[in-house]
Amino acid sequence: MISLPVYTSAAIDSLETLASLKEERKVLESKIKAEEKKLAVHALAGDLDDLKDPDTERTYRYNETVFIFSPGRITHDFSSCGDVKDAEAVLKDAKSVSVALGLAPQKIGKPFWTVK
Repeated sequence: MISLPVYTSAAIDSLETLASLKEERKVLESKIKAEEKKLAVHALAGDLDDLKDPDTERTYRYNETVFIFSPGRITHDFSSCGDVKDAEAVLKDAKSVSVALGLAPQKIGKPFWTVK
């Protein structure tokens, strides 16, 4: 076995920990989605009515925890709206020109790691 310097070993430990945590998060997110679907069915069936907050329609209280059901944001599909598609194309072109001319300064987002 090759002996790595202490600082390299610590860096590798961080990589392994990050990979493990990201994998755990994927598993947890999958389990959360499944439970949220089940809970939505229970809410629609009225199984949670006894836990409803009397002042708020989609709020439930249990064990000092508040659960709020959000049915989802309303969005609009503009794919069949030619005028909107044309305006988007004009805007995209204007943005490209601004970038090419150096009029739009670059912004750097928050750093992050991708683990595959």
